[in-house]
Amino acid sequence: MQCQEVVPLLSAYYDEELSPGLAAAVASHVESCPHCAAELDSFRTMSDLTSQLYQPSPPPHAWQRISTQLDADVSQAVPKARPSRRNRWVALLTAVVIIAGTVSWLGHSLWHSHQDHRLAMNFSQFLGMFEKSPEQAQEFLTQKYSGRQVTLDDAVRELKYRPVVTDGLPLGYELTHASLLNMPCCRCLETCYRRKKGGVICIFEHNEDQPIWFDDRPVSSTVCCGKPTRLVQGEGWIAGSWQHQRRHITVIGAENIDELTRLVAHFEAKADPED
Repeated sequence: MQCQEVVPLLSAYYDEELSPGLAAAVASHVESCPHCAAELDSFRTMSDLTSQLYQPSPPPHAWQRISTQLDADVSQAVPKARPSRRNRWVALLTAVVIIAGTVSWLGHSLWHSHQDHRLAMNFSQFLGMFEKSPEQAQEFLTQKYSGRQVTLDDAVRELKYRPVVTDGLPLGYELTHASLLNMPCCRCLETCYRRKKGGVICIFEHNEDQPIWFDDRPVSSTVCCGKPTRLVQGEGWIAGSWQHQRRHITVIGAENIDELTRLVAHFEAKADPED
C-alpha cells in the first residue's frame, strides 16, 4: 500500500475498525514508513493527553496540606495585613475554579481537535472513494457515522424541519437514496441522485458550515445566484457549499459551475420565509 492509501485509514486502524486483512496491510506499511508511523503516533498522543486531562485527581490529603500551608504563610505576615479565614477560603476556591476551568477547556479543545482531525480524514476518504464509486463512498460514510437509510417523509419527522430537498430537484435527477447520518456537527441528511444523462451527485443539509470536510483540497470562493459559495475541485467534478437560511447545503459531484449554479438557484427559489 502507498501512503496516500494508508493515511485516510489510520484513524479507523487506530480505533480497530478495519477488517483483519486491511488492518494487517496498514500495519505492514506503518512498520516501514516513518511518515505514517508518526501520523499514527499522533492519535496515540492525543488519546493519552485527553484521557489525562479529563480525569484529574488530587494527591491524598491535598486539601489539608493546602489549608495548613495557607495558615503557615498567613501567620508570618504583618498582623494588620492578615486576611480573615473566610477570605482565605474564598481565594482558595477561586483558584480551584480557575484551574478546573482551564483544565476542562484545554481537554475540551484537544478532544474537539482530535474529532476534527478524524472527521477530515474520514471525509477525505469519502471524497476519494466518491471519484471511483459513489455507492461505496456512501456505504463508507453510513458505516462511519451510524447512518440509516430513510424516506424523505421519515427525515422530516425525525429532523423536526423540512429539508430543502424534499421539494424535489430540477428535471433530470432521480433520487436513489436518502440517509440520516450522526455527524459530529448534527444529524445530517444526505441524499444521492443519479442524472438521467449519467453520473451521481450527493447533497448534504447540515446545521453548521463544514470547511473541514474538504481538509487540504484546493478551495476557492464565488457567488452563485447572490449566495457566497465555497468551491472545491475534484477529479472531474466540483463541490459547492453555501448557507441556506439557518442551515447549510453542500453539493458534491456537480459536473461544472453551471450545474452547481442551477442547483443553488433551484433551492434558493424554494426558500421558506418561515424556516
